[in-house]
Amino acid sequence: AALAAHMRRPFAARAADREVSVVSFNMLLKGFDRKEYYPSVGPALRAWPWRKEQLQRLVCGVGADIYCMQEVECMSFPDEMRPWLEEQGYAAVAPKDDTKGKRPDMAKTAIFYRRERFDALWEDHRSRIVLAALKHRSSGRVLYVASCHLEGAPPEAAVRFTQTRKALESLARHQAASGIDPTACSMVFAGDFNETEDGAVCRCLGSGGLPKDFRAPQFPEVEISKSDFAHPFGLSDLYAQGRGPWPRRPPTLCAPLDEGCGARAADAFTAIDFVFYSHRTLQPVAVRQPFSTEQVEATLGIGIPSAWHFSDHVPVGGIFKFVDADSLVADASRVSVL
Repeated sequence: AALAAHMRRPFAARAADREVSVVSFNMLLKGFDRKEYYPSVGPALRAWPWRKEQLQRLVCGVGADIYCMQEVECMSFPDEMRPWLEEQGYAAVAPKDDTKGKRPDMAKTAIFYRRERFDALWEDHRSRIVLAALKHRSSGRVLYVASCHLEGAPPEAAVRFTQTRKALESLARHQAASGIDPTACSMVFAGDFNETEDGAVCRCLGSGGLPKDFRAPQFPEVEISKSDFAHPFGLSDLYAQGRGPWPRRPPTLCAPLDEGCGARAADAFTAIDFVFYSHRTLQPVAVRQPFSTEQVEATLGIGIPSAWHFSDHVPVGGIFKFVDADSLVADASRVSVL
């Protein structure tokens, strides 16, 4: 109970007039109980009624201003999730089924946001990413948000990069049409990247683009981009080394282990969920710790989902203060870990 309660701990902006809390979370799809993977997870932990209750308690307990969600079922969302979200004060950029009903269990990305604090200005649904522009009522600032769940097949690094590139190009087009300077915009680009920090997506986001000769360390023979790519957004990685008390990037996922894999238990922890933000106009004031020490100990050699958590991923996120580029003070020591 204590482990689950800690996962639901509050993560709300303390100065709502000038700050925003953003959390990204892969909830593990509703239809997990009908999937064959993770066979060690029993029926009780797969059952949607229990998992739905835990999801509601987490969303309400954490209380973020914005959620970048992954694996939200499209067909059941209007009747099953939207009502309780509205009761809690959230509106949504709902998941969109691009199969025209051919896959009833289709799960996509979505964005939940507090309707008393934001007005939705624009949205764009792509195959693996949903984009939105939200106006923060108190400050008048426009915040662009991307919720991602990139291609999952490990060798498909080029596909993940292309999905990211097209999303960045869509954001740039909208800003150009709206007269917004992309170098001075506010943006959070977050989600399940399905690759680690040494992949093309993190390199592209954090370095302003990707050279055509870049190769992912795990797949050095795979061409990722046929030409150099550059984007105008100044983005930083919230969980980069040196941010927070951890000596290296904290894990965000721990899939269940098959029996006999105990010797590789530590390797089951990995970090594939990321939060990038506009470092010129957003100043981090807090970062969420993905796993506590106690949660790591409870998960080691077992994995999640488990009796205290209903997904294989844990939430990540930050609280950001809207600032002007000329007043920004970069100081990692000022960032709280919550």
